[in-house]
Amino acid sequence: MDEFEKLRAALAGRLFTPQLQAYVIDEITSALMEKVSLKAELL
Repeated sequence: MDEFEKLRAALAGRLFTPQLQAYVIDEITSALMEKVSLKAELL
């Protein structure tokens, strides 16, 4: 989750509204979850 933490820090450093930040993090999280479940299906 290192990349994710870096991304969060970068987002926090910018002038995003909390709503936008939450939305972006939400999108990233669901994208990561999809990736993980796809990998799990392939195994």
